Amino acid sequence: MKKTKTLFKAIDVHPYSVRLWLLITNNPSLECTRLNLKYKNLGAEWDEGAAAVTHLDFYNNSCLLVVIDGNVPLCLNTICHEVVHIKNRVNDHAGIEHDPDNDEPEAYLSGWIAEQIEKAWKEYKKM
Repeated sequence: MKKTKTLFKAIDVHPYSVRLWLLITNNPSLECTRLNLKYKNLGAEWDEGAAAVTHLDFYNNSCLLVVIDGNVPLCLNTICHEVVHIKNRVNDHAGIEHDPDNDEPEAYLSGWIAEQIEKAWKEYKKM
């Protein structure tokens, strides 16, 4: 069995008063179990075989957890998919409704989130 390799980053999403937790690991089941033990009632679950999963219902002090399987190549499709979930949860938390006539703030937030995921992925791969 190979050694568990894990990168955990807590990133503040300004000005939305939300903290994004990015967890990239080659053993997502184990790391979700560890988080559940550390943070009671977290309810982090790993769907075997998934490239990434976002825990949409986890708000503990305004935190949102994203778990990414480090065994699976991270592709743009996965990043974009997860960014939509994250962006929507951030907006829900901040009480922001989608405005199709003024979606520039959403576009900036989406790009910023994607950039954070990409940076974390590159850092993980260098470990």
